[in-house]
Amino acid sequence: MKLRNTFLLVLITLGLLVGVIIFEKHTPSTRRAAQMRFEVADFDPAKITKIVLVNDDERIELGKEDGIWFLQSPIKDNADGTLPEAIMDSLLNLRPTRVINEEKQEVDPKVFGVNKSNVSLELFGEGAPPKMLFGKNSAVEGQVYARLVDSNRIYVIATDLRNLVTKKTDDFRDRTLMSLHPEQAKKMVIRTSGGEIELKKENEHWQIDKPIRARGNDQLIGKMLTQITNLKAKGFVGGDETPRMGEQLGTVALYSETSDQPTSLSLVDAPDLPEGVYAKLSTRNSLFILNKVVSGLFKAKPNDLRDRFLLRVNLDWVDRIHIEPAGKPKLLLARDQENWKIDGKPADAGKMKRFLECLLSQKVVSFVADTGTDLDKYGLKAPLVRITLSSYASENTPESNAGEKEITTLLLGRIENGEIYAKLEEEPFVVSVDKAILDVLPSQW
Repeated sequence: MKLRNTFLLVLITLGLLVGVIIFEKHTPSTRRAAQMRFEVADFDPAKITKIVLVNDDERIELGKEDGIWFLQSPIKDNADGTLPEAIMDSLLNLRPTRVINEEKQEVDPKVFGVNKSNVSLELFGEGAPPKMLFGKNSAVEGQVYARLVDSNRIYVIATDLRNLVTKKTDDFRDRTLMSLHPEQAKKMVIRTSGGEIELKKENEHWQIDKPIRARGNDQLIGKMLTQITNLKAKGFVGGDETPRMGEQLGTVALYSETSDQPTSLSLVDAPDLPEGVYAKLSTRNSLFILNKVVSGLFKAKPNDLRDRFLLRVNLDWVDRIHIEPAGKPKLLLARDQENWKIDGKPADAGKMKRFLECLLSQKVVSFVADTGTDLDKYGLKAPLVRITLSSYASENTPESNAGEKEITTLLLGRIENGEIYAKLEEEPFVVSVDKAILDVLPSQW
Protein backbone atom coordinates (compact mmCIF):
# COMPACT_ATOMS: atom_id res chain seq x y z
CA MET A 1 0.00 0.00 0.00
CA LYS A 2 2.82 2.35 0.91
CA LEU A 3 4.69 1.50 -2.29
CA ARG A 4 1.58 2.24 -4.31
CA ASN A 5 1.12 5.64 -2.64
CA THR A 6 4.74 6.53 -3.20
CA PHE A 7 4.45 5.66 -6.88
CA LEU A 8 1.35 7.87 -7.23
CA LEU A 9 3.10 10.80 -5.55
CA VAL A 10 6.04 10.47 -7.96
CA LEU A 11 3.68 10.51 -10.95
CA ILE A 12 1.85 13.57 -9.63
CA THR A 13 5.16 15.39 -9.03
CA LEU A 14 6.42 14.59 -12.52
CA GLY A 15 3.13 15.78 -14.03
CA LEU A 16 3.34 19.07 -12.18
CA LEU A 17 6.97 19.53 -13.27
CA VAL A 18 6.11 18.92 -16.93
CA GLY A 19 3.19 21.35 -16.66
CA VAL A 20 5.41 24.06 -15.20
CA ILE A 21 7.97 23.58 -17.98
CA ILE A 22 5.31 23.80 -20.70
CA PHE A 23 3.69 26.81 -19.05
CA GLU A 24 6.98 28.71 -18.72
CA LYS A 25 7.94 27.87 -22.30
CA HIS A 26 4.80 29.48 -23.70
CA THR A 27 4.45 32.31 -21.18
CA PRO A 28 6.49 35.53 -21.38
CA SER A 29 8.88 36.32 -18.57
CA THR A 30 7.73 38.74 -15.89
CA ARG A 31 9.88 41.55 -17.33
CA ARG A 32 8.77 40.84 -20.90
CA ALA A 33 5.14 40.65 -19.79
CA ALA A 34 5.51 44.02 -18.12
CA GLN A 35 7.04 45.50 -21.24
CA MET A 36 4.23 44.09 -23.36
CA ARG A 37 1.63 45.42 -20.94
CA PHE A 38 3.26 48.87 -20.72
CA GLU A 39 3.89 49.31 -24.44
CA VAL A 40 2.74 52.89 -25.13
CA ALA A 41 2.47 53.00 -28.94
CA ASP A 42 2.53 50.49 -31.77
CA PHE A 43 2.84 51.77 -35.36
CA ASP A 44 4.83 51.38 -38.56
CA PRO A 45 7.34 54.28 -38.92
CA ALA A 46 7.42 53.77 -42.69
CA LYS A 47 3.74 54.80 -42.89
CA ILE A 48 4.18 58.06 -40.95
CA THR A 49 4.06 61.05 -43.31
CA LYS A 50 3.96 63.98 -40.91
CA ILE A 51 5.12 64.91 -37.40
CA VAL A 52 3.89 67.92 -35.42
CA LEU A 53 5.81 69.08 -32.36
CA VAL A 54 4.53 71.76 -30.00
CA ASN A 55 6.77 73.36 -27.38
CA ASP A 56 5.18 76.40 -25.71
CA ASP A 57 4.53 78.87 -28.54
CA GLU A 58 6.72 77.06 -31.10
CA ARG A 59 5.01 74.64 -33.48
CA ILE A 60 7.25 72.57 -35.75
CA GLU A 61 5.80 70.58 -38.64
CA LEU A 62 7.81 67.94 -40.48
CA GLY A 63 6.58 66.26 -43.65
CA LYS A 64 7.91 63.31 -45.61
CA GLU A 65 7.96 63.29 -49.42
CA ASP A 66 9.36 60.36 -51.39
CA GLY A 67 11.01 59.06 -48.25
CA ILE A 68 12.77 62.37 -47.46
CA TRP A 69 11.92 64.59 -44.49
CA PHE A 70 11.34 68.34 -44.92
CA LEU A 71 10.57 71.17 -42.54
CA GLN A 72 7.15 72.61 -43.42
CA SER A 73 6.67 75.08 -40.56
CA PRO A 74 7.63 77.56 -39.14
CA ILE A 75 10.01 77.68 -42.14
CA LYS A 76 10.37 75.57 -45.25
CA ASP A 77 13.74 73.84 -45.53
CA ASN A 78 15.44 70.47 -45.76
CA ALA A 79 15.22 68.52 -42.51
CA ASP A 80 17.81 66.48 -40.68
CA GLY A 81 16.24 63.09 -41.34
CA THR A 82 17.90 61.48 -38.33
CA LEU A 83 15.78 63.44 -35.84
CA PRO A 84 12.29 62.44 -37.10
CA GLU A 85 13.52 58.85 -37.19
CA ALA A 86 14.90 59.17 -33.65
CA ILE A 87 11.58 60.54 -32.39
CA MET A 88 9.59 57.67 -33.90
CA ASP A 89 12.09 55.10 -32.70
CA SER A 90 11.98 56.54 -29.16
CA LEU A 91 8.16 56.49 -29.13
CA LEU A 92 7.94 53.01 -30.62
CA ASN A 93 10.32 51.58 -28.01
CA LEU A 94 8.98 53.63 -25.12
CA ARG A 95 8.64 51.57 -21.93
CA PRO A 96 7.28 53.49 -18.90
CA THR A 97 8.71 52.82 -15.47
CA ARG A 98 5.25 53.25 -13.97
CA VAL A 99 1.62 53.48 -15.11
CA ILE A 100 -1.01 55.47 -13.22
CA ASN A 101 -4.67 54.72 -13.99
CA GLU A 102 -6.75 57.88 -14.33
CA GLU A 103 -9.95 55.97 -13.59
CA LYS A 104 -9.11 55.90 -9.91
CA GLN A 105 -10.95 58.68 -8.11
CA GLU A 106 -7.88 59.98 -6.33
CA VAL A 107 -5.96 60.55 -9.62
CA ASP A 108 -6.35 63.99 -11.16
CA PRO A 109 -4.52 64.45 -14.52
CA LYS A 110 -4.12 68.16 -13.77
CA VAL A 111 -1.82 67.22 -10.91
CA PHE A 112 0.57 65.63 -13.38
CA GLY A 113 0.22 68.35 -16.03
CA VAL A 114 -1.20 66.01 -18.64
CA ASN A 115 -4.79 67.23 -18.84
CA LYS A 116 -3.71 70.01 -21.18
CA SER A 117 -0.10 70.52 -22.10
CA ASN A 118 2.09 73.03 -23.94
CA VAL A 119 4.46 70.22 -24.99
CA SER A 120 3.06 67.57 -27.33
CA LEU A 121 3.93 65.10 -30.09
CA GLU A 122 1.55 64.07 -32.86
CA LEU A 123 2.15 61.67 -35.74
CA PHE A 124 0.09 61.46 -38.92
CA GLY A 125 -0.28 58.57 -41.33
CA GLU A 126 -1.79 55.12 -41.55
CA GLY A 127 -1.90 53.52 -38.10
CA ALA A 128 -0.48 56.59 -36.36
CA PRO A 129 -0.84 56.54 -32.54
CA PRO A 130 -2.83 59.19 -30.65
CA LYS A 131 -1.28 62.53 -29.77
CA MET A 132 1.05 62.42 -26.76
CA LEU A 133 1.00 65.14 -24.07
CA PHE A 134 4.02 65.72 -21.84
CA GLY A 135 3.43 66.94 -18.30
CA LYS A 136 5.41 67.79 -15.21
CA ASN A 137 8.70 66.27 -14.16
CA SER A 138 8.40 63.27 -11.89
CA ALA A 139 9.80 63.31 -8.39
CA VAL A 140 12.44 60.91 -9.71
CA GLU A 141 15.13 62.81 -11.58
CA GLY A 142 15.23 62.22 -15.35
CA GLN A 143 11.57 61.19 -15.60
CA VAL A 144 8.42 62.97 -16.74
CA TYR A 145 4.66 62.32 -16.84
CA ALA A 146 3.00 61.72 -20.21
CA ARG A 147 -0.40 60.69 -21.56
CA LEU A 148 -2.00 59.73 -24.88
CA VAL A 149 -5.07 61.90 -25.51
CA ASP A 150 -7.48 58.94 -25.79
CA SER A 151 -6.07 57.02 -22.84
CA ASN A 152 -6.90 56.97 -19.12
CA ARG A 153 -3.35 56.01 -18.30
CA ILE A 154 -0.65 58.40 -17.15
CA TYR A 155 2.84 57.17 -17.85
CA VAL A 156 6.06 57.88 -16.02
CA ILE A 157 8.76 57.84 -18.71
CA ALA A 158 12.38 58.87 -19.18
CA THR A 159 12.85 62.45 -20.42
CA ASP A 160 14.67 61.32 -23.61
CA LEU A 161 11.59 61.58 -25.86
CA ARG A 162 10.55 64.96 -24.45
CA ASN A 163 14.10 66.24 -24.99
CA LEU A 164 13.77 65.37 -28.68
CA VAL A 165 10.34 66.97 -28.94
CA THR A 166 11.49 70.23 -27.31
CA LYS A 167 14.40 70.84 -29.68
CA LYS A 168 14.36 74.15 -31.53
CA THR A 169 13.54 74.64 -35.20
CA ASP A 170 17.18 75.05 -36.23
CA ASP A 171 17.99 71.69 -34.63
CA PHE A 172 15.69 70.03 -37.17
CA ARG A 173 17.25 71.74 -40.19
CA ASP A 174 19.66 69.79 -42.34
CA ARG A 175 23.11 71.29 -41.77
CA THR A 176 24.52 69.54 -44.83
CA LEU A 177 23.93 72.11 -47.53
CA MET A 178 23.71 69.86 -50.59
CA SER A 179 22.22 66.49 -51.39
CA LEU A 180 24.40 66.22 -54.51
CA HIS A 181 27.02 63.44 -54.46
CA PRO A 182 30.48 64.36 -55.83
CA GLU A 183 30.28 61.58 -58.43
CA GLN A 184 27.08 63.12 -59.84
CA ALA A 185 28.82 66.38 -60.75
CA LYS A 186 29.75 66.64 -64.43
CA LYS A 187 30.57 70.34 -64.61
CA MET A 188 31.75 72.99 -62.14
CA VAL A 189 31.99 76.74 -62.69
CA ILE A 190 33.86 78.89 -60.15
CA ARG A 191 33.39 82.67 -60.36
CA THR A 192 35.35 85.19 -58.32
CA SER A 193 36.49 88.77 -58.76
CA GLY A 194 39.62 87.32 -60.35
CA GLY A 195 37.73 85.60 -63.17
CA GLU A 196 35.96 82.39 -64.07
CA ILE A 197 37.16 78.78 -64.09
CA GLU A 198 35.05 76.20 -65.91
CA LEU A 199 35.67 72.49 -65.39
CA LYS A 200 34.06 69.57 -67.21
CA LYS A 201 34.25 65.83 -66.70
CA GLU A 202 34.93 63.91 -69.91
CA ASN A 203 35.53 60.15 -70.08
CA GLU A 204 35.94 59.97 -66.29
CA HIS A 205 38.61 62.70 -66.30
CA TRP A 206 38.33 66.39 -65.44
CA GLN A 207 39.14 68.98 -68.09
CA ILE A 208 39.67 72.73 -67.64
CA ASP A 209 37.62 74.53 -70.30
CA LYS A 210 38.13 78.14 -69.15
CA PRO A 211 40.18 80.28 -69.09
CA ILE A 212 42.42 77.72 -70.86
CA ARG A 213 41.78 74.24 -72.20
CA ALA A 214 43.97 71.85 -70.26
CA ARG A 215 43.86 68.53 -68.46
CA GLY A 216 42.48 68.86 -64.95
CA ASN A 217 43.89 67.38 -61.76
CA ASP A 218 41.39 64.59 -61.06
CA GLN A 219 42.48 64.09 -57.46
CA LEU A 220 42.51 67.77 -56.52
CA ILE A 221 39.22 68.61 -58.27
CA GLY A 222 37.60 65.51 -56.76
CA LYS A 223 38.75 66.60 -53.31
CA MET A 224 37.38 70.11 -53.89
CA LEU A 225 34.02 68.67 -55.00
CA THR A 226 33.85 66.49 -51.89
CA GLN A 227 34.56 69.50 -49.67
CA ILE A 228 31.86 71.58 -51.39
CA THR A 229 29.16 68.90 -51.38
CA ASN A 230 29.90 68.02 -47.73
CA LEU A 231 29.75 71.59 -46.43
CA LYS A 232 27.87 71.88 -43.14
CA ALA A 233 26.27 75.00 -41.70
CA LYS A 234 27.56 76.35 -38.39
CA GLY A 235 24.28 78.19 -38.00
CA PHE A 236 21.32 79.82 -39.69
CA VAL A 237 20.20 83.42 -40.07
CA GLY A 238 16.62 83.90 -38.90
CA GLY A 239 13.92 85.21 -41.23
CA ASP A 240 13.52 88.50 -39.34
CA GLU A 241 17.25 89.16 -39.11
CA THR A 242 19.00 91.53 -41.54
CA PRO A 243 22.71 90.76 -41.19
CA ARG A 244 25.39 93.19 -42.31
CA MET A 245 26.86 91.85 -45.54
CA GLY A 246 30.43 92.28 -46.74
CA GLU A 247 31.96 91.77 -50.16
CA GLN A 248 30.95 88.94 -52.48
CA LEU A 249 33.60 86.24 -52.20
CA GLY A 250 32.49 84.12 -55.14
CA THR A 251 30.09 81.53 -56.40
CA VAL A 252 30.38 77.91 -57.48
CA ALA A 253 27.81 76.22 -59.72
CA LEU A 254 27.61 72.42 -59.91
CA TYR A 255 25.90 70.71 -62.85
CA SER A 256 24.76 67.08 -62.93
CA GLU A 257 23.21 64.80 -65.53
CA THR A 258 20.04 64.46 -63.43
CA SER A 259 19.07 68.15 -63.45
CA ASP A 260 18.82 70.90 -66.03
CA GLN A 261 19.50 73.57 -63.41
CA PRO A 262 22.80 73.89 -61.54
CA THR A 263 23.14 73.91 -57.78
CA SER A 264 24.77 77.28 -57.04
CA LEU A 265 26.50 78.27 -53.80
CA SER A 266 27.34 81.94 -53.15
CA LEU A 267 29.61 83.18 -50.38
CA VAL A 268 29.48 86.66 -48.86
CA ASP A 269 31.85 88.04 -46.25
CA ALA A 270 30.33 88.48 -42.77
CA PRO A 271 31.92 91.55 -41.09
CA ASP A 272 30.28 90.77 -37.75
CA LEU A 273 31.43 87.14 -37.74
CA PRO A 274 35.24 86.94 -37.48
CA GLU A 275 35.26 83.18 -38.06
CA GLY A 276 32.28 82.92 -40.39
CA VAL A 277 30.90 83.77 -43.81
CA TYR A 278 27.33 83.87 -45.13
CA ALA A 279 26.26 81.36 -47.76
CA LYS A 280 23.22 81.17 -50.03
CA LEU A 281 22.22 78.02 -51.90
CA SER A 282 20.02 78.09 -55.00
CA THR A 283 18.12 74.98 -53.92
CA ARG A 284 17.24 76.14 -50.39
CA ASN A 285 15.48 79.24 -49.12
CA SER A 286 17.90 79.86 -46.26
CA LEU A 287 20.89 81.98 -45.34
CA PHE A 288 23.60 79.83 -43.80
CA ILE A 289 26.62 80.61 -41.66
CA LEU A 290 29.73 78.65 -42.67
CA ASN A 291 33.23 78.45 -41.27
CA LYS A 292 35.41 81.11 -42.89
CA VAL A 293 37.95 78.53 -44.07
CA VAL A 294 35.50 77.59 -46.85
CA SER A 295 36.42 80.81 -48.66
CA GLY A 296 39.76 79.18 -49.47
CA LEU A 297 37.94 76.99 -52.01
CA PHE A 298 37.41 80.10 -54.14
CA LYS A 299 41.06 81.10 -54.22
CA ALA A 300 42.21 78.37 -56.62
CA LYS A 301 43.93 79.53 -59.79
CA PRO A 302 43.68 77.64 -63.11
CA ASN A 303 47.23 76.30 -62.80
CA ASP A 304 46.41 74.99 -59.31
CA LEU A 305 43.78 72.71 -60.85
CA ARG A 306 45.83 71.44 -63.78
CA ASP A 307 46.98 67.85 -64.11
CA ARG A 308 50.60 67.80 -62.98
CA PHE A 309 51.35 64.46 -64.61
CA LEU A 310 53.33 64.97 -67.81
CA LEU A 311 51.39 62.19 -69.56
CA ARG A 312 47.90 60.82 -69.11
CA VAL A 313 48.26 57.47 -70.86
CA ASN A 314 47.04 53.98 -70.09
CA LEU A 315 50.07 51.74 -70.50
CA ASP A 316 47.84 48.85 -71.56
CA TRP A 317 47.15 50.77 -74.78
CA VAL A 318 50.85 51.25 -75.60
CA ASP A 319 52.42 48.65 -77.92
CA ARG A 320 55.14 50.73 -79.60
CA ILE A 321 57.51 53.44 -78.34
CA HIS A 322 59.64 55.34 -80.86
CA ILE A 323 62.62 57.20 -79.36
CA GLU A 324 64.47 59.68 -81.56
CA PRO A 325 67.48 61.22 -79.77
CA ALA A 326 69.08 64.17 -81.60
CA GLY A 327 72.17 63.02 -83.52
CA LYS A 328 71.70 59.36 -82.55
CA PRO A 329 70.00 56.35 -84.16
CA LYS A 330 66.28 55.94 -83.65
CA LEU A 331 65.11 53.19 -81.32
CA LEU A 332 61.93 51.12 -81.52
CA LEU A 333 60.53 49.52 -78.38
CA ALA A 334 57.88 46.93 -79.18
CA ARG A 335 55.72 44.96 -76.78
CA ASP A 336 55.92 41.20 -77.17
CA GLN A 337 53.04 39.98 -74.99
CA GLU A 338 54.26 40.85 -71.46
CA ASN A 339 57.86 41.60 -72.51
CA TRP A 340 59.50 44.35 -74.52
CA LYS A 341 62.06 44.31 -77.31
CA ILE A 342 64.44 47.02 -78.50
CA ASP A 343 64.96 46.91 -82.26
CA GLY A 344 63.91 43.26 -82.23
CA LYS A 345 66.11 42.20 -79.30
CA PRO A 346 64.89 41.46 -75.75
CA ALA A 347 65.08 44.55 -73.51
CA ASP A 348 66.49 44.52 -70.00
CA ALA A 349 63.33 43.96 -67.92
CA GLY A 350 64.50 46.00 -64.92
CA LYS A 351 65.62 48.99 -66.98
CA MET A 352 62.48 48.84 -69.09
CA LYS A 353 60.31 48.85 -65.98
CA ARG A 354 62.14 51.89 -64.55
CA PHE A 355 61.81 53.74 -67.88
CA LEU A 356 58.05 53.13 -68.13
CA GLU A 357 57.44 54.00 -64.47
CA CYS A 358 59.49 57.20 -64.80
CA LEU A 359 57.67 58.18 -67.99
CA LEU A 360 54.16 57.62 -66.64
CA SER A 361 54.79 59.06 -63.15
CA GLN A 362 56.74 62.10 -64.34
CA LYS A 363 55.28 65.29 -62.87
CA VAL A 364 55.44 68.82 -64.15
CA VAL A 365 57.72 71.08 -62.12
CA SER A 366 56.31 74.28 -63.60
CA PHE A 367 53.91 75.42 -66.31
CA VAL A 368 56.14 77.61 -68.43
CA ALA A 369 53.94 78.87 -71.28
CA ASP A 370 50.31 78.38 -72.34
CA THR A 371 51.11 78.81 -76.04
CA GLY A 372 53.85 77.11 -78.02
CA THR A 373 54.55 80.03 -80.32
CA ASP A 374 58.28 80.30 -79.58
CA LEU A 375 59.42 76.68 -79.43
CA ASP A 376 62.97 77.54 -80.47
CA LYS A 377 63.34 79.50 -77.21
CA TYR A 378 62.85 76.26 -75.26
CA GLY A 379 64.81 74.00 -77.59
CA LEU A 380 61.60 72.31 -78.72
CA LYS A 381 61.68 73.24 -82.40
CA ALA A 382 64.55 70.80 -82.83
CA PRO A 383 64.09 68.74 -79.67
CA LEU A 384 66.79 66.90 -77.81
CA VAL A 385 64.58 63.79 -77.76
CA ARG A 386 61.26 62.91 -79.41
CA ILE A 387 59.26 60.07 -77.83
CA THR A 388 56.17 58.71 -79.60
CA LEU A 389 53.80 56.26 -77.92
CA SER A 390 51.54 54.19 -80.20
CA SER A 391 49.12 51.32 -80.15
CA TYR A 392 49.37 48.48 -82.66
CA ALA A 393 46.76 46.12 -84.11
CA SER A 394 47.79 43.13 -86.20
CA GLU A 395 44.37 42.96 -87.92
CA ASN A 396 41.29 45.04 -88.51
CA THR A 397 38.66 45.27 -85.80
CA PRO A 398 35.24 47.01 -85.67
CA GLU A 399 36.90 49.76 -83.61
CA SER A 400 40.11 50.32 -85.60
CA ASN A 401 42.13 49.31 -88.63
CA ALA A 402 45.22 47.16 -88.55
CA GLY A 403 48.55 48.85 -88.06
CA GLU A 404 50.08 51.46 -85.77
CA LYS A 405 48.10 54.36 -84.30
CA GLU A 406 49.84 57.25 -82.54
CA ILE A 407 48.65 57.99 -78.98
CA THR A 408 50.92 60.91 -78.07
CA THR A 409 54.32 62.40 -78.84
CA LEU A 410 56.53 63.98 -76.19
CA LEU A 411 59.22 66.52 -77.04
CA LEU A 412 62.13 67.15 -74.65
CA GLY A 413 64.09 70.35 -75.29
CA ARG A 414 66.67 72.58 -73.62
CA ILE A 415 68.04 71.91 -70.13
CA GLU A 416 68.09 74.82 -67.68
CA ASN A 417 68.68 74.87 -63.88
CA GLY A 418 68.30 71.11 -63.51
CA GLU A 419 65.07 71.04 -65.48
CA ILE A 420 64.25 70.24 -69.09
CA TYR A 421 61.55 71.91 -71.15
CA ALA A 422 58.88 69.53 -72.43
CA LYS A 423 55.79 69.63 -74.63
CA LEU A 424 53.18 67.23 -75.96
CA GLU A 425 52.65 67.71 -79.69
CA GLU A 426 48.84 67.73 -79.36
CA GLU A 427 48.89 70.38 -76.59
CA PRO A 428 50.03 74.02 -76.87
CA PHE A 429 51.62 74.16 -73.44
CA VAL A 430 55.31 74.27 -72.57
CA VAL A 431 56.25 72.82 -69.20
CA SER A 432 59.41 71.85 -67.37
CA VAL A 433 60.25 68.51 -65.74
CA ASP A 434 63.21 67.10 -63.86
CA LYS A 435 66.08 66.47 -66.30
CA ALA A 436 66.59 63.07 -64.61
CA ILE A 437 64.05 61.75 -67.12
CA LEU A 438 66.93 61.60 -69.63
CA ASP A 439 68.87 59.16 -67.45
CA VAL A 440 66.32 56.33 -67.87
CA LEU A 441 65.97 56.56 -71.66
CA PRO A 442 66.98 53.40 -73.57
CA SER A 443 69.54 55.50 -75.51
CA GLN A 444 71.51 55.66 -72.22
CA TRP A 445 71.50 51.90 -71.56
